[in-house]
Amino acid sequence: MIHVMIVDDEAQIAHGIAALLPCEELEIGAVHVAYSAEEALRKLADSPIGIVLTDIRMPDCDGISLLKAIKERWKRTKVIMLTGYADFDYAKEALQGQATDYLLKPVRKDTLEKTVGQAIEQLRGEWEEIASAERAMRTLRTYEPELKAKHLNDLIAGLRMAESELAEKLAWFGLPYGKGDGCILLLARTEHSEGAENREDAALLAYGLENIAEETFSDDFHFWRCRDAHGHLVFLVKPVGRADSLSPEGEKSAIRDAERCAVLFHKHAEQFLKANVTLYMSGIGEFPSEVPDMYERTLSAIRDGSSPQGQFLIKADEARTAEPGYLRCLHEPPLLRHLFEIGDWDAIGDKMNRALEYTDAPDGSKTEQSAEVYLTFAAALCTHLHKRGRRLTEFLGRVPGPSPDSAFLWTPVRLKSWISEILDLLRKEGDERAGGRSDAIVRLQQFIAERLAEDLSLQRMADYIYMHPTHLSKIYKKETGEGISEYLTHLRMERAAQLLGSTDVKIYEIGCMTGYMNANYFIKVFRRQFGATPQEYRERLRRDS
Repeated sequence: MIHVMIVDDEAQIAHGIAALLPCEELEIGAVHVAYSAEEALRKLADSPIGIVLTDIRMPDCDGISLLKAIKERWKRTKVIMLTGYADFDYAKEALQGQATDYLLKPVRKDTLEKTVGQAIEQLRGEWEEIASAERAMRTLRTYEPELKAKHLNDLIAGLRMAESELAEKLAWFGLPYGKGDGCILLLARTEHSEGAENREDAALLAYGLENIAEETFSDDFHFWRCRDAHGHLVFLVKPVGRADSLSPEGEKSAIRDAERCAVLFHKHAEQFLKANVTLYMSGIGEFPSEVPDMYERTLSAIRDGSSPQGQFLIKADEARTAEPGYLRCLHEPPLLRHLFEIGDWDAIGDKMNRALEYTDAPDGSKTEQSAEVYLTFAAALCTHLHKRGRRLTEFLGRVPGPSPDSAFLWTPVRLKSWISEILDLLRKEGDERAGGRSDAIVRLQQFIAERLAEDLSLQRMADYIYMHPTHLSKIYKKETGEGISEYLTHLRMERAAQLLGSTDVKIYEIGCMTGYMNANYFIKVFRRQFGATPQEYRERLRRDS
């Protein structure tokens, strides 16, 4: 409850005003009385006084001087000046000096109650706002390790973001990585542990390994970690104090230091956690552009079984691995179905062309990779048409050339031509409808996809593309066929489901990572989307796997 103090050199007036205050109605905790400015300042130092009513004229120190002294030390304390008609100009000066309000003597009970009540509401509002901001910051700091890990997961998955936005996030998290910096990626896989007999033990083991790795590498490297979708530990390290890590000499030195730290990490993991860890290490790469390729190369070394008996440190760049058959560019963000959703036909064409470049590899995987390109594209196209109440067969009837029944036998050139014809038709239909989907909606979709963990109000999204919120809602619904909040919820739930299936992160943490700070509300939305609670969904995935 708020404390109030009356300051007046005339004790009768001070106590009279104090008696007029309706403490119970205004929820005032205590009323203090002071007869001088000096006494008032002492009581302010000793008690949590939120509101001061002071006479504007006192023998030792006038109210204006007392106001300035209060604002210097207790800037949120509200000061109401008590003045006579003859001091009205003086009172205006007080208001300019940050006084909250003024009251004319003799003070009327109703006016006093109204003025003090308004000051109390103002003070409570300010503290509630401060408390809310502090709670938000505490929450963010609590989940900072998970948010940092999610950011690294986005990087290794190839999620693209503006250079300025990346720099802003890195600065907020205190991560000293910048464009063009040389860094090394290590991927750790636990081969065996005596204590990790269940998932909880495995999670504790991973936590212990992360701490040991950070302690081991931190003297020579800046350290950033996450767990990927396969449960592997991923460490991105950058040499401390070396601006030449991309030079030949700097690269050799950084690799030597990383190998030394990796050996120590393996020994410490074996000694303290009884864990047998195999490390796959990339060469030096440029941040952030080469990070996805560094991760893919280390992952390929695992997939191809490049782990000779007794060897715990594998250099992915030197491992004798075949060219990966996995078309990473086809499945990295932005996903194909999201590009269909926003009608970005050019981006779809670019993604498909990049994927088709790999189908000419002379390693026998040509037919299978072409089939992967065709099936992925056809599935996204089918979903796009069905969401708009259209039939695939009717749409394909308008596409010139042979039927896709024999698509598995097509050459990459023929498949590329067929995809191009379909995109041309979709682009033409969009132009005929309303001049095509606006660039603003495309940018908004990308903005949303990159910020699922953040507070995405309609006003914030509208401000991003310089639209009025009401107009944005109408345009979005018209161009995409669904509401903007439905799209946001859909993306968040997909992300939550992916995290539930691929990580051991706690339910409430996944909620925060997908924009739901209230765990109960997150569970409610998830159940509505999937017909099961997050815990039930996770257990079902584990049973089926």
